[in-house]
Amino acid sequence: MERHVLSYKNIFLKTLTGKAAIMGGLAFRHNLNPVRFDFTLDSLYYVDCYLFSIYVAKDELDETQIENSIWAIGFYLGEVIARHSPKGYQWKNWEDYFPYQSTKVQEAYFETMGTSAILVRGKRSFILPIDQVIRFIKKGPENSLHRFALSEIENIKGRNLKADSLLYD
Repeated sequence: MERHVLSYKNIFLKTLTGKAAIMGGLAFRHNLNPVRFDFTLDSLYYVDCYLFSIYVAKDELDETQIENSIWAIGFYLGEVIARHSPKGYQWKNWEDYFPYQSTKVQEAYFETMGTSAILVRGKRSFILPIDQVIRFIKKGPENSLHRFALSEIENIKGRNLKADSLLYD
């Protein structure tokens, strides 16, 4: 699915909001509350909790459901960041962006699931929301999506947004 994965972005987002279903389903789909996916920064606290349940049980879960969850949450994370950032972001497939970058950048970001769809801002600035979801599932909550989004938006706005430290600190 990595090729032209952006053509599936809307179906993954609709799956999270309960308006569609993706073949193979999502991990712990029965535990998801579609109302919580409202594209606010605070909704990422809920998403972090959801990903924690996948992180804890990943060895017992269906691989297709984990991958579908990565795609869905990665697209969701990217959309939250794009909607709360003052600078315009544009989704791009790996093959529409990295081949036009320097050799050094191409070597650092070869095509993987985590780099197959990226958010680009300007000519040389990009973020990897799908890769951040993979990091959370592999390494745990120190890879919080809420913190990732706040950090990115903070960088762009050039001012300090305060994270609610009650959940993680």
